[in-house]
Amino acid sequence: MKNRFKKLQAAVLAFVLLLSVITLSGCTGWLNVSVENISFVSGGTSLSRLELTLGERVELNRYISITPASAVNKAFTVVSDNESVVKIETVSQGSVVSRVYAVAEGTGSATLTATAADNGKTAKLKVAVSYAEPNGISISAQGDFEVFSDTIVISGDSLSEVKFKAELGDNVSPECSVTWSAGEERVVLPQSEQFGFTPLSVGRTAVTASVKDSAGKLYSDVLYVNVADKLENALVGYDAQKLVQQAGEYQTVYFNLSYDAPAEGNPEPVVVWYVNGEINGFGEEFGFLPKSPGIYEISVKANGRIVALGGESSVSVLARGTVVPANVWLDYDNCYPQVWVRWDSIPAAAGYEVSLVNLNTGRVVSSDISTENLSLRDKFTDSGVDVSDYVKDANSIFNARLAVKVKTLGDENGVLGESAWSNEYTSKVVPVAARAYLQKKFYDGVRNYYVKSYEEFYEWFEYAMLWRPSTLTDGESLYLDYSYVSASDEIDKAMNSMHFTGSYDYSGADETKNVGKFRIRFFTDGEPTRKTSAHTGQAWNAMRPHVNYDDSKVRNSRYVFPIDYKTPVTVRNSEQLYYLAQLGYRPVPESGSAAERLYNYARRTLRHIISDDMTDVQKLHAIYDWIMWRVIYDNEVLQYSALSNAVKYESYYLESVFTDSDYYGVCDAMSKAFVLMCSIEGFECVRVTGYAGSVGNRGGHAWNKVKLNGRWYIVDCTWGDASVQLIAGGAARESANHAYFLVTDADVASTHEEDAGSSFPRTASTRYAWYDEEFEYNGDSLDFYLDGRLVSESAMRNELSLLVDYMAYETRNSSREYSVGADPAANTVSSQYRCYEFVSDTRWGDPKSSGWANSALMRNLNAAMREKGYTSGYDYYVVTEMMSGDVHVMLFIKIEA
Repeated sequence: MKNRFKKLQAAVLAFVLLLSVITLSGCTGWLNVSVENISFVSGGTSLSRLELTLGERVELNRYISITPASAVNKAFTVVSDNESVVKIETVSQGSVVSRVYAVAEGTGSATLTATAADNGKTAKLKVAVSYAEPNGISISAQGDFEVFSDTIVISGDSLSEVKFKAELGDNVSPECSVTWSAGEERVVLPQSEQFGFTPLSVGRTAVTASVKDSAGKLYSDVLYVNVADKLENALVGYDAQKLVQQAGEYQTVYFNLSYDAPAEGNPEPVVVWYVNGEINGFGEEFGFLPKSPGIYEISVKANGRIVALGGESSVSVLARGTVVPANVWLDYDNCYPQVWVRWDSIPAAAGYEVSLVNLNTGRVVSSDISTENLSLRDKFTDSGVDVSDYVKDANSIFNARLAVKVKTLGDENGVLGESAWSNEYTSKVVPVAARAYLQKKFYDGVRNYYVKSYEEFYEWFEYAMLWRPSTLTDGESLYLDYSYVSASDEIDKAMNSMHFTGSYDYSGADETKNVGKFRIRFFTDGEPTRKTSAHTGQAWNAMRPHVNYDDSKVRNSRYVFPIDYKTPVTVRNSEQLYYLAQLGYRPVPESGSAAERLYNYARRTLRHIISDDMTDVQKLHAIYDWIMWRVIYDNEVLQYSALSNAVKYESYYLESVFTDSDYYGVCDAMSKAFVLMCSIEGFECVRVTGYAGSVGNRGGHAWNKVKLNGRWYIVDCTWGDASVQLIAGGAARESANHAYFLVTDADVASTHEEDAGSSFPRTASTRYAWYDEEFEYNGDSLDFYLDGRLVSESAMRNELSLLVDYMAYETRNSSREYSVGADPAANTVSSQYRCYEFVSDTRWGDPKSSGWANSALMRNLNAAMREKGYTSGYDYYVVTEMMSGDVHVMLFIKIEA
């Protein structure tokens, strides 16, 4: 077998970690060495007690030590003396048990006994199982109430009690105390008991539930109860002539709700607009633009009551046209033994006809695959049809090439017309030998072992590296139905381009034509078990993250993220979590797992730092800033140069990011966190691995590429968190900046180098000019770019003076303490400075030149700061660097005590 190790992605500058792994291969069994001892160990020391939480599942192999290492028979068994508390599960490979797990089934204690098969020697481990700690809280109203976002709407003439229920997560004690408040009422109840609130009059009341874990960390959630009178004389206005629209001439239909002013005490009316029964907008005004042919039913509710439109409960917008099905193909790979014809979804109640021809015989398989065939209607969806009953025997995928095309037949309402046929898709004949591999699945049945391209092979390879199935030791066989040199060459390519830190033995062998057998042995851990200590890193906390600080805009605990619509796949650890999200799946963490805790933390953070009124740029900005604010670079972990030791530390994993303590991580962790958070919010994002630093002095590094408005950009949270020394001789601390936010391959060509053989997406040709976006201040329109095209130094001085005025105003209205995201008690920091950034054309000064101190930029900046009463080197500091040919300026202004 070949050996491969993957470097650590840790270095900010040059830090190269090398490892030589020597492996011995050849005959075994030449010396019959017996087991001398079996014991439970953790971190190299004896383990007598293990604490689990209810629902947790741990692999016992990692805790069992059999000595000597050269013992031939290392088989063992484990039994529990109380299976109602701890149950033992095993995973077998053939007749051999390869993995042993302890599953916490109930609270209490149990003793596990491990017995060596070689000589019957035993070891015991006491296991205590307790309820899980609450790691969040979500409240819901019980009963038939209208709930919009975080507001329950109740009619003022039918007041009744509302019951609320709190969910604290899986396996939390039903007796865990929840504190409820509503108005002046405050009560503490066990989680299992519902809280009742009866409004007495019109108005808006916040119903809040909170819970603390054993460390005192507070979690809370809120729902608002709106009690309102019926809106009198509510009328909806709209342009009736736009309700019927022709193809190619679609226009926005505007709706406006008017009503008499509500009586005193009524809350702001809750107005909700629906399109085909789905919430589509809020507020008195609403606009709807059809994007494709169809019938769109528009309705509106005000304070939970339907408002008539033209005397009816809804009004229809008819958008006429034809739609030719796009991206037609024959799918058997993802759904075997079923076979489907698929196409892009059409948002209308269309009829379909499918043409299916056997190209081997030239015969039509059937002329009756249509929605007009009543017996087939339930097999059609808006994006496909199950043709399994037709694709069989002589017409099966194993016997024939099939040609497929689809057209729409219009609809019963005359909105859609009959379309032309789609482009024809031609399938290939699938070898009969591939059948067994089509049936063998991974990723919860989403993918299989029949591989049609190197990209699909690499997806299996990623699964193997992260899930580490026990069958890999002896080898897993795949059917490779594409052109390749050899199985050995395929796994060589995968190993050379992979970006998972670790050390491995591997091999690929050609079993038969198109069947390759792949073996992988793992010599390093895939999950963290240690933390570093005695940290020296500090942060200025002067660049306040550009996140949501408005509590009224926090998205509630029931918020549905874009990732929640993806195909679900079960995950257990942090590596599986971020990588499945990057691949476009919806991670479903195992109960009690590290993945569950980290995923909940990431989602809770995003609910707080991002609001629905943010643009895509602002959302990415918030994620970038939060990671830099949260994480302090862990210089201490760099001392562990041995790969097998270093990968045990949390600093390389999500565990060092999604936490309220010990948030010391390296680029590995930060790039993984950026991928996960972007994926949750619906952005395409990948983690890039390679090298970074100056030429000839580079170390392993990881960063990101994210897709924005159809173009890819680089984001590097690690390099964006610069080390800044404000005072000569003083300590350097981290300070976030945006020099590496939404930049391009060209921008970092001299400092960043992607791994050889990688195929990460190419970026846009020009960086996204975040500093060029305008904002209003005192009636003036400003941005953070001093353009070289300004007509004169006087014009630049005026613009810079306005910027300084804005920055001075913001600073003098700042407090030293501020809180970011969820749980202010755990996420409040203090800084004696506010830091601002702006970018200047080199026309106004070049930091590399000898005359920089007396440049137009520095002269005018210092003059403007003096006018505001600030003294250089005491009240403010200027830090500069070059950024894509411009000057990037960080201005630190002291906050008055």
